Amino acid sequence: MALHVCAREDGIRRSKDLPAEIGKYPNSTNERKKMSNKTIKQRISMVAVTVVTAGLFSAVTAPSANAGTLTIGANGATSTSTSGLLSGTTGSAISSTTATGKMLLSGQISVVTAAGALTSAVVVSGGTIVSCSTTSDAVTLSADKTICTTSSNNAAGITSLIKPNAVGTPLVIMGKTTNSATSWSTDAAITISVVANSTIGVFDAASSFLSVETSGQAAADNVDATYTSAAGKTGIAGTTVVNGGSGYMGYFVKDSNGTSLSTVIGANVTGGCDVGAAGAGTFNAASSTTANSYFQLTQSTANAPAKCVLTITVAGVAVGSRTFTFLGEVASITISGQSVVKKSSTANSAAFFVAALDTAGNSLDNVTVVPASAYYNAGLTTVSNVTTIPGSSSATANGADVTCASAGTYPMQMAAVNASAVTIKSAVFNIRCADTPVNYKASLDKASYVPGDIATLTISATDSKGNLANDYDTIGTGTTAAPAISGGQLTAVTAATSTDTFVNGVKTYKFIVGSTEGSYQLSVDLPKYNSSTYSQTALTVAYAVKASTASVSNADVLKSIVSLIASINKQIQALQKLILKR
Repeated sequence: MALHVCAREDGIRRSKDLPAEIGKYPNSTNERKKMSNKTIKQRISMVAVTVVTAGLFSAVTAPSANAGTLTIGANGATSTSTSGLLSGTTGSAISSTTATGKMLLSGQISVVTAAGALTSAVVVSGGTIVSCSTTSDAVTLSADKTICTTSSNNAAGITSLIKPNAVGTPLVIMGKTTNSATSWSTDAAITISVVANSTIGVFDAASSFLSVETSGQAAADNVDATYTSAAGKTGIAGTTVVNGGSGYMGYFVKDSNGTSLSTVIGANVTGGCDVGAAGAGTFNAASSTTANSYFQLTQSTANAPAKCVLTITVAGVAVGSRTFTFLGEVASITISGQSVVKKSSTANSAAFFVAALDTAGNSLDNVTVVPASAYYNAGLTTVSNVTTIPGSSSATANGADVTCASAGTYPMQMAAVNASAVTIKSAVFNIRCADTPVNYKASLDKASYVPGDIATLTISATDSKGNLANDYDTIGTGTTAAPAISGGQLTAVTAATSTDTFVNGVKTYKFIVGSTEGSYQLSVDLPKYNSSTYSQTALTVAYAVKASTASVSNADVLKSIVSLIASINKQIQALQKLILKR
């Protein structure tokens, strides 16, 4: 069975002089009142019955802006117009299940069951049948105008004009095959959402798309794009734009029915940016009625950092905005995280870190920073270039590698050429190079502790020339020469391991002091550096644990007693004076 459905707003001429009810479907009011409760219940449940056999609906649209069509067949998918409302397009087939669509409250739908389907009735819920007819049999329209039946199963098809009841109440149209008051079978059904006429052409945020894009394209969803930097950093917000680049805001604006809006779509921008052909703070001169497009942002002043807000408007009303940050050219270079490098033929990784900044203090991505050649000397074999990747999770990102030929302190400066062809230099800083540690010393921060104290151990290491050790040699080697540090009534907060390194020649460890009083020795043994050549052996550091008690002398006790007696005497005198006054 197939239903041909078309919708139109003005309706069609009602069929007149329909024949009296034939068969088992009462038509008059009196006859309907006599219907048994059982039969009424069957008619109600019939509306919601599950599809059980393959059916066929097809739809044709009347030329009306407030109506549309939907096609339903066997084994495929429905097809509707891009407006989201039922339209005159011919859809592919679907299996005999409920198909959905939308129509306006003011619309009407013409349903024609396909010839040869042996349809007995058309049943409607959420709406009423304006008229119905067939070319081969008599038809009967129920008093509530929800059921149109034929005198018998017929192959000619039933034509019905149907209108919805209310916005928000689905209109369900069903084709029935079994001509029996006690047994109804649904061949196919159409479920149609009913929407208000006022939804046409009105911007709907839930149906529309607004998002930041990485290039000139329309929005496909409401998710802002992210960039991958030229230097390889991922996850940069799409609203961050590199110097000389463009920011893009895509849009696809629709009403609640999915209809693309053909209205004026524009953009306002505040801050140091231009949108389209317009200047900052003005309405975009290139605004159009294209519902599916984008706006492009650029810096108002070349090479200058800027922060601006782009607001998209539909028919003059703001519907969404984004804040874009434009990065400027390199204006300064900073150095941080300097390490004491190791004298070696192998480069020391991330010996110091570099950042390139614009005048607004933004860290710049993909800037190549190099050593200023004037600061090379024989002590430093190499200092690597750095390509900046701000915010990278890598521990060595933005770090320069340094190879040191001999121990000593060497001045260095880093530089980069900006977009204006100006060379920007860092302040001069020192790179210190030290040899491998050969001696070490140990000390505690106090000579005596009370239970619960935190004791701090400081180990300082020096090379053969007495310079503080570098930051790359570890304090131990695996398990064969692992550090051993222990002392009575001391529990390490973090135990020493072979992979620990000195920082500017110093390494510290903390311990929790126990409760047992006494004098103790802390043993500090770094086997990796114990050597008779440099007279280095394990060390011991003396310390004590004492209870926190304060002694009180007899004189202090006597003084307190005298003070108490004097206070009592004053109170007695005051009480006597009070009594005498009464």
